[in-house]
Amino acid sequence: MSDRIHSVDAMRIVAIGFVVVIHTNPFEGVGTDGNAFNFALETTARFAVPFFFVAAGYFFALGAARRDLTAALVDRVTGLVSLYVYGIVLAAPVFLTATVLPADSGGRDIVRSAIPKLVEFGSPLELLYYGTSVSEILWFLPALVFSYLLIALCLESGLGGYVLPISLGFHLVGLLGSGYTMFVEALSSSVPPRLVRFHRELDAVSGGCSNARTVQATLGRSPDCPPMNYGSGQLAF
Repeated sequence: MSDRIHSVDAMRIVAIGFVVVIHTNPFEGVGTDGNAFNFALETTARFAVPFFFVAAGYFFALGAARRDLTAALVDRVTGLVSLYVYGIVLAAPVFLTATVLPADSGGRDIVRSAIPKLVEFGSPLELLYYGTSVSEILWFLPALVFSYLLIALCLESGLGGYVLPISLGFHLVGLLGSGYTMFVEALSSSVPPRLVRFHRELDAVSGGCSNARTVQATLGRSPDCPPMNYGSGQLAF
């Protein structure tokens, strides 16, 4: 009997399709109706990335329940790091070539053109934190690592009951920095660009922390992981 959850697998396929929609805007520029439909479609598609974080947290909780939190964390982080390294190895030559070829055709020195790009690839902040040193598309992997680490830290520190409200705060900031930037555009001139860009990690962490319900449902009956507290009440599962 298969251990796979087919409903989750099916939803992954749907979410992948919507991620493609977000990046391609298939109906943009196809008249007024096309633009309106594209806007509605892209707005609907915004559920896709949070879904992947929710699913990741669900399976993280299952792994922690079957073994222990530390073992599950090490297993997940190791897998994500290996995927991240693999993605960098595949993407780096492509993006480096995209820098070198125009320089060569323009008569510029190839080595001098490549060095700044290589330095950018090795930026510790971009490489280890933002996950965008080589390609923007790899941000998801280190962001998920930070999500796991934050959840594990909260649970190990006895703050498991506050993960959900903390994550909601992160999620609000993440939404303002990603899908609802119109509310903060007035502040963009006074806010450092890197701080605005920080929404990637906040949104990612909120996505991972939104799985607190799943983690609590699986682990919340143990002494180390009490049910979530909201003032004098509790959220029971």
